[in-house]
Amino acid sequence: MRVTDGRSLFGAAALIITGVVLGIIAYPYYQFDEVGEPVKRGRWVWEILMNLQVLCLAFMWYCYTDKIKSNSGKKATLMRIRMLFSLISVLLPFAVIMTSVMVGWFNERPPIIDTVRYTYLFSLVGFTCSLVPYLAKRMLGRRGLKTEQKKQSFNWRLLQILPGVMAFVVVFAAILLGQHELVIWLAPLCYMQSAIPYLKSGFRTPSGAV
Repeated sequence: MRVTDGRSLFGAAALIITGVVLGIIAYPYYQFDEVGEPVKRGRWVWEILMNLQVLCLAFMWYCYTDKIKSNSGKKATLMRIRMLFSLISVLLPFAVIMTSVMVGWFNERPPIIDTVRYTYLFSLVGFTCSLVPYLAKRMLGRRGLKTEQKKQSFNWRLLQILPGVMAFVVVFAAILLGQHELVIWLAPLCYMQSAIPYLKSGFRTPSGAV
């Protein structure tokens, strides 16, 4: 395996970090313990999270700027669309934090059922926004796509959908078992699934399995 597009790996890193940040933000609203409360009220925690937001924004910007400059016409337009929705997806934690400030969630936790609903909503919004760039890339119609797909091993195909499968398992487990705290893992898994196309663009194996 070798790196063929380092900029795409920065995009993947931005999405994975964003998913982890969303999980950290959700944690104190499900865990009413000696760890959850300091996380919710600790200023240093939120300063770190906001700095990670800036880092993710810079990573995603770096991922796309060269792609936009090196293309023209419809392809450049699609690249701009991809960049826009990718930036929105990595800025979702900032939107969550601002919403929490406006409605007072830092001072008083919302009911657990509302917390679960908002977790589903924000995870779905982030996943959808991060999925748009992948769909736009498909619209470009890459040559030899079917041939590449035939060369992919079963294990690699399974690995590509594993985060998404795990996200569905988390949702079903949370619903069937009533373990709402499992939903904390939903955003990290959704964003990890969104990062797969970037990892595919960034890495190639000698056999062309990616």
